[in-house]
Amino acid sequence: MDDVGNETDGGSRNVLLEINMRRGFSNYSAGLLLAALAIVVGMDTLASFAAEAQKALPARVAPPKFSIRGGVYTNNLSVKLEADSPSAVIRYTLDGTEPTAAAAQYANPIQITGSTFIKAAIFEARTPVSGMASQSYILADEALAEFSSNLPLVVLNTFGQQIPHGEKAQTSARFIDPKGGRSKLLGAADFDGRGDINVRGHTSLRYPKHSFHLKTKDDAHQPLKASILGLPKDSDWILYAPYPDKTLMRDVLAYELSNQIGRYAPRTKFVEVFVNESGRKLSQRDYAGVYVFEEKIKRGKSRVDVEKLGPDDNAEPNVTGGYIFKKDHLDNVEMGSQNGGGMPMGGGGFSGSRDGFPTGPGAFPGNPNGFLPTEGQEYIGRGVGREGLLSFAGRFFGNRAGVITGHGNQFLFVEPKAGEMTARQKTWLARHLDKVESVLYGDNFSDPKTGYAAYLDPDSFIDYHLLVETTKNIDGFRFSTFYYKMRNGRIKMGPLWDWNLSFGNANGKQGWIPEHWYWPQLDDQQYSWFRRLFEDPDFAQRYVDRWGELRTNQFAVANIHARIDQMATLLDEAQARNFKRWRILGHSVWPNTYVGRSYEDEVTWMKQWIRTRLEWIDKQFIPAPVFSLKSGRVPKDSNLSLQAAGGKIYYTLDGTDPRLPGGALSPQARTYEATLNLNENVVIFARIKRGNRWSYPAIAKFNVGG
Repeated sequence: MDDVGNETDGGSRNVLLEINMRRGFSNYSAGLLLAALAIVVGMDTLASFAAEAQKALPARVAPPKFSIRGGVYTNNLSVKLEADSPSAVIRYTLDGTEPTAAAAQYANPIQITGSTFIKAAIFEARTPVSGMASQSYILADEALAEFSSNLPLVVLNTFGQQIPHGEKAQTSARFIDPKGGRSKLLGAADFDGRGDINVRGHTSLRYPKHSFHLKTKDDAHQPLKASILGLPKDSDWILYAPYPDKTLMRDVLAYELSNQIGRYAPRTKFVEVFVNESGRKLSQRDYAGVYVFEEKIKRGKSRVDVEKLGPDDNAEPNVTGGYIFKKDHLDNVEMGSQNGGGMPMGGGGFSGSRDGFPTGPGAFPGNPNGFLPTEGQEYIGRGVGREGLLSFAGRFFGNRAGVITGHGNQFLFVEPKAGEMTARQKTWLARHLDKVESVLYGDNFSDPKTGYAAYLDPDSFIDYHLLVETTKNIDGFRFSTFYYKMRNGRIKMGPLWDWNLSFGNANGKQGWIPEHWYWPQLDDQQYSWFRRLFEDPDFAQRYVDRWGELRTNQFAVANIHARIDQMATLLDEAQARNFKRWRILGHSVWPNTYVGRSYEDEVTWMKQWIRTRLEWIDKQFIPAPVFSLKSGRVPKDSNLSLQAAGGKIYYTLDGTDPRLPGGALSPQARTYEATLNLNENVVIFARIKRGNRWSYPAIAKFNVGG
């Protein structure tokens, strides 16, 4: 929360904050006190008080110094604490709490015989007069002295505290980047600091390998923005634990594809992690396996770059952004007891399959033969119908954690958080989403100026849809689905998040089958807005065109397979240790369908699934015409032929689209009937038309020589 009293005298504010720090007030409490004083005594009196108080404050001194830097050691240590003044009183704690006047007074070197977290400050009388200083010392078994990896290493130590799910635990976090190709457990750290940690996830809580949220903190326990392993500075991080994904790479691969096509997704690093919650020496039993260190989705210049909404931003234009919101699970899940097979706990985790779709495909541009027959209404929720599910959502959203639109779409506030948003901001966003839907489902919804395109960014929706369908992520559209809106801007979809149930790794909603579309299995609240969007023929055509563009570049099989091979090579050493720790190779872990005998089997199967998936999607769209000549310089009077497998080829020679908005034929379009003779420079834009469906384009520029 921002401090109160931002408009009061600067000197008064600085003094109050100094008193706050020295007397143990929070910044918020000091701000309230400052504002109250300004009202009671007036600004002039307050400024005079500030000048006198500044003189009365004791001189600020440097925090204590440690004779040995924190780190991982295999031997006992003797740590000295030193102050600039030999008469200074140093007080310290060994349990991670803040030292107070009642804390132990330093007199002799501190003997470190086990993992220890020292916090220290210099006191005068009963008041700290220095900032906090801290170091963490992790003692490890001698057997780990030579432990090394080609991946970065992460050591998390909570000094005897179990890492909770709903609450936070203090932790020491040490990140060791490879030097000379190897990272050593006893090596120098890329980052060595403190933070708060908790177990994160929803259905993944059933797995014995846990994912974590890490928030880095400074010695005063305030958020600390840091660049870790070369990623842009921030204080919020995720250590994601791939468990049912035995390739260990599905999330990383999907995020990279998103970034490659120009849509931000979290940056990632493969790491190997040790987690010590016992307080004993770090040992091999603390090895937790291969993790993905990644950015948490949040507002930031290098993350989701939307404006920060403050408590005073309650009127337009400021109230229009920025917002991050999402669709996700509405129920809260406790950690409970884990199971190695990852089977659902407490009856949750329904992800069954069904044939057909609850409403027709509308004007989706795919081959009509690519859809399964309609077979009634989809099962919704856990043994409850639509009425029961919406009733539950209504109770859940009663605390204003999100909004339910007029069409029953449920969105959760992400940033600002629900507790940080003002009532006006919540109301504005709710009304805006209702306005979006009233236009989207209105008569003139496809008007490029006044229709949905004035409120939604169609290209971001198309890219998100393609990423879900290309990977067949069965959580896509309905869970961990993010949206964001900049000030005075349109709503965009993204970033990607939680992609482990993709690339065939799912036993529900036909996720293991590389054929068939995923989206027809979802109802209109799970598949928000898209059925209506595809009723706009120009949105549908942009979808087809984008597929054609990506398929020859980022979505080319050769490119994706090459990246998978690179990651598999990078992980080859560490995956062996991971699966020695978690003995699940050759065993089914929910929701696996395919179970390989080895890591190589798992990777090979995924590669084949991707090839089959991409080739099946190719068949759902009309391919572009094929030119007999490559774009570029050609001799004069060269002959160019265009080929198509069915349908008519239409083209222009001026680079304009032979297809008009809405799907009609352009007046400039020509029907291809015979070989073209190139005797001047031209830009040929060609498409194939079958019935009312158009192919994605083929465009070539020919510079005709002498």
